[in-house]
Amino acid sequence: MVGIFVTLSVVWGWDFVYVGEPGYEWDGVEPDYFSGEDTFVFKIKVAGQVQPQYVYLNLDANADGYFSRSEQFPMKLVGRDDEGFVYQVKVHLTEPEGNRPMGYYFSAQVGFETKTSGLQLGPFWRKNVSFTLIGDTLWNPGRLIMPLEVIVNSENSKFMLVNTGDVPITFGLMIDRNSQTVWKPVDRYEHLGREDTYILSAVFTKRGHRRPKKEEFNQRDWEDVLLYSPRFAHGEVFGIDGYSAGEKLAPGDTAVLWFQFIAPPGSSVETKNNKQSIGIKIFAVGE
Repeated sequence: MVGIFVTLSVVWGWDFVYVGEPGYEWDGVEPDYFSGEDTFVFKIKVAGQVQPQYVYLNLDANADGYFSRSEQFPMKLVGRDDEGFVYQVKVHLTEPEGNRPMGYYFSAQVGFETKTSGLQLGPFWRKNVSFTLIGDTLWNPGRLIMPLEVIVNSENSKFMLVNTGDVPITFGLMIDRNSQTVWKPVDRYEHLGREDTYILSAVFTKRGHRRPKKEEFNQRDWEDVLLYSPRFAHGEVFGIDGYSAGEKLAPGDTAVLWFQFIAPPGSSVETKNNKQSIGIKIFAVGE
């Protein structure tokens, strides 16, 4: 009898996730900023059931835009939980010259599969909060809007916000009190009982996300509504299914801003030839 023995190696799905400890919720390094020469602790979790053969930190330590073999650091296993394996390495760094951001990513092998995480910027040597709006600054539906009609800006009139700073930022929105309109915002549908009142809501999505459906605004309790006071993106607030891309947007990333407008039930002015302009203030705070 001739037999053939085959060994089948099965590796369950795995990936990189941030550890989630204080300071490691959105990135893999602490501290986030230089104060001269410092020791930085890099951490990452490999989520899965099989322990990796190796995990490396790949760090552009001299901020020249390239990752050399000498900038690859082996990481040590420091913990394990039901989700996966936590790895860590301490690296002593000197603040680089110039203004190119430092970057890093993680690489690992599990079974016969190798993966790399996404590129992350940091640590930083200066705090710069800034963003850029790409595209038109005006949303004009281009047609007559009927009373109580619900509209969402189209793909061609979406607003893309790019974090051009070097820290994560969270966006805030509010309606400008000096808007050129007789209409006033209200905070929920039940308050649209008289003329000259409207509801304006917003959500942030990742770039590439489809246009939100009307029912994806205010999924919980009118949490996406804009008023004259500032409101910041946070989970359900300006988000869909508990996530808002406008919260802690990483440096270099893009968030897409969408609006939903519920028209007034009536207007005290003739709107056919009398334009009503609603101004929106967009601002950001650094993490």
